[in-house]
Amino acid sequence: MTTPETTDPQLRDPVCGRHITAASALLRDEYEGHTYLFCSEHCRMLFSLRPEAYAVRGGETSADGDSTAAADATAA
Repeated sequence: MTTPETTDPQLRDPVCGRHITAASALLRDEYEGHTYLFCSEHCRMLFSLRPEAYAVRGGETSADGDSTAAADATAA
């Protein structure tokens, strides 16, 4: 399991794409060994229902330094 950096300005909520920091993201979830941060319970809940739709695929930086599909996921 990897942990998010507390100072990474590139973090985005994988569901809505909102820029967040590890310090401001109180909600977290794990999927396939990656930690994802969320701006709200609503986004965390949507992720938990269909993590494969929002999980690492390419695009923005996720909590653990991989890429997320925040832009692709919100467009769908």
